[in-house]
Amino acid sequence: MSNILTALRTVAVCLAAGLMLAACGEAKLEEIVKSASENCPMKLGNVGSVTAVEANDTAVVFTIALNDSIVAADSLAAEQEKAEDLIRALLEVPDGDTKELLAVMVGQKKGLAYVFTSGKGSARAVITGKRLAQLVDPNGKPIPNPQRQIRKAATDSIQKMMATASQLLPMNVGNGIVVERIELEGGYLVYHCLLDGKGISIDKVEANAATVKKSMLKVLPKLQDFSAVCKEGEIGLIYRYHTPKPEEGSKAKQKTFGIVITPAEMAD
Repeated sequence: MSNILTALRTVAVCLAAGLMLAACGEAKLEEIVKSASENCPMKLGNVGSVTAVEANDTAVVFTIALNDSIVAADSLAAEQEKAEDLIRALLEVPDGDTKELLAVMVGQKKGLAYVFTSGKGSARAVITGKRLAQLVDPNGKPIPNPQRQIRKAATDSIQKMMATASQLLPMNVGNGIVVERIELEGGYLVYHCLLDGKGISIDKVEANAATVKKSMLKVLPKLQDFSAVCKEGEIGLIYRYHTPKPEEGSKAKQKTFGIVITPAEMAD
């Protein structure tokens, strides 16, 4: 994702450079877009390239062909909210040229859209003109979003907790369960748990999932600091259990099962 964010910032700078070709910063957005379009395709390092820049009645649209080996467009399509967050992150720390560009866009009530394409599908991320005007003031300066700042601070805290906990892994927590690693994936803190075959079976975990989840929900409020940070960050939990990987040549299949606690359930 960091590669994509870098790419988006590069795109913004490329388009903002069009302002330098315009008269005294009073250029029409169409002139800026035309200048950027004439420079297509624009390479974005190993991430891919901008193949088109267009302005329609509602938005400035970038079409970006992605390198599948770096990130596939279908992965962004599966997490549309994350794709939109990339744009919001871009808007939070614009440089001087990008601020000027955003000011022009806000003045003309244009939104911002990215169309990602690759051999593995496509995805579209959009911020409407109305939403852009809520994120950026008429001078192109980002408008503070207290709730987003709270979520970011909470996510940072979770990542620090995760880094500390990861130093203790893998950890045998009993009943044949080994916590192998912890990851933050798409708004969920995911605990990857190996069932080593010496204790509880994955079939039993699945059969008793509802009961296990209820027990977890009763315990979480007692972990006050952890629960509070998850609520503030709108982060859910996934306990992803799996059996050992079969030996090469074996006909046995690895089984997985997850118990999910959504952000909404964490907030209850």
